[in-house]
Amino acid sequence: MRRLALSDKKERGIPRKLRNLRHWSERFKNNFPDLTEYHDRYYNWKIPVPMNLVEGKHAQQEIKAECAQYLINACQYLIEAKPQGLKLCKVVCMVEQPNMFSSEICLYLDEDYFNAHTLSADRYDSQYVLADDLSLAKSWNLQIPENMYERGIKIRYIDPEDEADNYTADQWFFIEN
Repeated sequence: MRRLALSDKKERGIPRKLRNLRHWSERFKNNFPDLTEYHDRYYNWKIPVPMNLVEGKHAQQEIKAECAQYLINACQYLIEAKPQGLKLCKVVCMVEQPNMFSSEICLYLDEDYFNAHTLSADRYDSQYVLADDLSLAKSWNLQIPENMYERGIKIRYIDPEDEADNYTADQWFFIEN
């Protein structure tokens, strides 16, 4: 399943788009969603940037790292704003490579669902390999708050009905302690 950027043109207005992403992340300061009427196991926000900013031949490494840092910052703000007394609510930032447009902030409201996404091989009937010797935070010079830790997972999915349709990625989880 090969993903292509939407355009071969260079992304324009990058400083404005990064400023908007920073403002988006700062909206989570002292602002946690009301989950009292929410009954699913998972709540998320996808990275609010154009695909070409973080994927494709014109995506710049420094820009991708800055976007990842804003996602981590948003996650930190949510952790700080989380009300006391919630049953289970794990706040997680997931940065995917090379498909960074799939990156997101996640609230896991079910422990089994959290473990299935971050620990086990059940999600894609594939093999998860923990990438303990690698660190996105170190290679991209990301600042990880003290109350979070990083876990890298390699995923590989091969469609049993169409072996040409396969998917390989690294998913980096920045997880609340």
